[in-house]
Amino acid sequence: MYNFFFNFEAFPLEILKKKKSIKLNNNQILFETLLKSLPINYNQQLKKLFFILKDLLFDRVYKNYLSHPIRLTYMLKYISKKNKKEDYFFSMCHNLKEIGFLEKLKRDGFISEEVERKINVLTIDRNRQLNFDYLATYYNNIYSHSNKLLLFKAFDKLDNLLLANNAVMTQYNIKIIKHLLLPKIRLHNIRLFNYLDGLIDYLNDFKNNKTFYKH
Repeated sequence: MYNFFFNFEAFPLEILKKKKSIKLNNNQILFETLLKSLPINYNQQLKKLFFILKDLLFDRVYKNYLSHPIRLTYMLKYISKKNKKEDYFFSMCHNLKEIGFLEKLKRDGFISEEVERKINVLTIDRNRQLNFDYLATYYNNIYSHSNKLLLFKAFDKLDNLLLANNAVMTQYNIKIIKHLLLPKIRLHNIRLFNYLDGLIDYLNDFKNNKTFYKH
């Protein structure tokens, strides 16, 4: 798990682990490593879910994109010590509505009403993603749903920032994180706030020096 998953370690190491997880030729290695950290009584259902997900066309987002929900599922331990199977299902499927596979997973029995509600709240309207007022409402809705969902969104942003490339380090994206997400996170998880805030500063230094990591 040390080589692939986030554990609040030094920024260069966490960037390297993200890079290594993306470069794996087989997501099953990453997933089986994840399972070792989860309650054993959920293993069979999560394996069934994984084998459905791995056959979907996630790579149209970016190469080896399925590594992202797998890594986020590991991060759930930093949100709660009492996660249920539905929490793991949600984490593995949190982006399915945006990508277009939600209905399939509903038919397969992995998406409960509560999981679907959380996915709906979390799914952004890409046609309005550059509208600051819309995004302010979007983050307020996440916060209103639950502190746990807000923390999940923060870890989601964190994992994407660890890509350490120009696509995630746009001036607008950083503005949204600093103005709409971090003030809320500071109220509920100071460790995560400090890490995210420090990571942004670290990546900005790299951006200014034009030394972003190549993927």
